[in-house]
Amino acid sequence: MPDVVDVIMADHRLIDRLIADVPEHPVRERAISELADVISAHCRAEEWAVYPRLGRRVGTSESVEQALARHRETADLVDELLGCDPTATDVAEVLEDLRDNMAMHAESEEATLLPEINSRIESAERKELAQAFLAARARHLDLLTRPAFFPRRA
Repeated sequence: MPDVVDVIMADHRLIDRLIADVPEHPVRERAISELADVISAHCRAEEWAVYPRLGRRVGTSESVEQALARHRETADLVDELLGCDPTATDVAEVLEDLRDNMAMHAESEEATLLPEINSRIESAERKELAQAFLAARARHLDLLTRPAFFPRRA
């Protein structure tokens, strides 16, 4: 079982690929929706499963605060992307902003938070964190893709 550092880094690479695929995807709207879901699930999984445990271990670090701020910026860009006409030219501009934001997010995490995790959390616990991250990510994706339930009125 990989540890949480490997899982988060793999998710960063997946998001990079999804962003790169949007412009040439045959159904751009579907690609944008998938990208938005994966980014949202990634951020929520870090916030629900990783950051709290890291905070308990090392206190609330400046790097966690920066990562949370970057998540808020990312959410705004994802909302902006979802509001674009998928065939319009402004999609390219928003995608470029999102690509830059995610690159800064990944660089920052991979330079500060992930090394902190490696140095302060034992291997077995990092593997547990990976399972928690993946479970939180899957739960969030399930919630995003599950049809809404609207009770029928008699």
